[in-house]
This record gives sequence, structure tokens and C-alpha cells, in this order.
Amino acid sequence: MNGVHVLLRLLDDIFVAEREMLKDLLFGRYVGEKVDFSLESNEKDVYLQNKVELKCTGMKKWILMFLALVLCGTTQAQNAEVTLSNGKVVKGEIAKYSFNVDNYHEFRIKKTDGEKADFASTDVKEIKYCDKRGGEWECWIPLAAQMGLSMSYKRDPKLYKNPVFLQPVYEGKNISAYIHYISTATHVKSGSTYGFAIMFYYKAKNEDFANSTSKCKFT
Repeated sequence: MNGVHVLLRLLDDIFVAEREMLKDLLFGRYVGEKVDFSLESNEKDVYLQNKVELKCTGMKKWILMFLALVLCGTTQAQNAEVTLSNGKVVKGEIAKYSFNVDNYHEFRIKKTDGEKADFASTDVKEIKYCDKRGGEWECWIPLAAQMGLSMSYKRDPKLYKNPVFLQPVYEGKNISAYIHYISTATHVKSGSTYGFAIMFYYKAKNEDFANSTSKCKFT
């Protein structure tokens, strides 16, 4: 935060300096300032005052904008809380759809101190993620899950090689339900469209993995 303190002192000095600048302008000692000396004395004072106010206002605006950028850089956004298997909690920012789509099981978090850390689903107990659009916190947990839907020719889809992150949406006495995101692609003559769909899962209490049931495209 040393850079922020320097900027704050600089901004304060500018507020003080503008008074001295105005004093020099009114006495005609501001080097390089062109004044219309055909003006009457009182008109000249108003002219000079307006000029210095414009200069100081513009300078303060740029300093304030730069200060805002510095403050944004020193305070990291937080939209996630990662609870590791050992109980440690890591807080920071995770990019949306960077951990809960398809077979994604590794992710990167930018911690609140600015450092970056990489984790895998096997390292994590749960991820609490804040969807900024809805402003609500979601819970995602790593589970073994089927890769696709059951078909007449494929009764038991293969499991993802590694646990993936599913969001619990229902928890009953004997069965629980989850959702997971999958990427989609539609190809036609005019072009291709890419988006996401929601895959629905259920898991019985005595099962070791989540079963896929259906999917619903949403983008």
C-alpha cells in the first residue's frame, strides 16, 4: 500500500498547490500562460481564475483515476471459498466455468493476497462459488460421475477419469440430486454455435458415483 499512500500525499499537495497557482496567475507570474491583456482588470482576474480551475480540475481527475486503478490492483476480488481435504480454507477469485464444465477437475484460484494456486478435485472437499449475476453462493463438491447419458446401446456410460464438481440441488433420505455443466456445439452450413447445457445427476446413498439422467441446454 506504499504506492497508495504516495498518491494520496500527491493528491493533497495538488489541492494545496492549486491555491498558490491561482495566486501567481492573478499576479501575472505564471510562465507560459497567455492572457488577453485587452481585458479589463476584473475581467482579467475572472479569465485567469477560470483557466487555473480548468487546469487543476483536469489534473485532479487524472490523479483520482490513477488512484482508483491502483486501489483495484491492490484489493483482489473474492468470489470463491475453497475448503481443502485437510480443512484449510482458501479464499479468492475463480473464473466462471473454469472448474465445473465437462471433465474439468483442475482449477486455478487467485487468492486475496494476489498469489495464484492450483488445485485438483482430489485436493478439495467443496467449493463455495458466488455467481455475480445472481449474487448467490453455490456449493460444488467433487464426485465420481458418469460422462454421458444412458442409451439403448450404452446402458452404463463410463465414469470421468477424475472426480468432477457437481452442485447439490436436492438431498433426500435415500437419494440426492446434482447438476453439472457440459459444453455443446451445433454445426450447420451457415456456421457453428457453441454453448453450455446442464446435466442432471442422481446418487443413491449406497452408490459410489453419480448417475446421469438427462440434460437441458441453456446457452
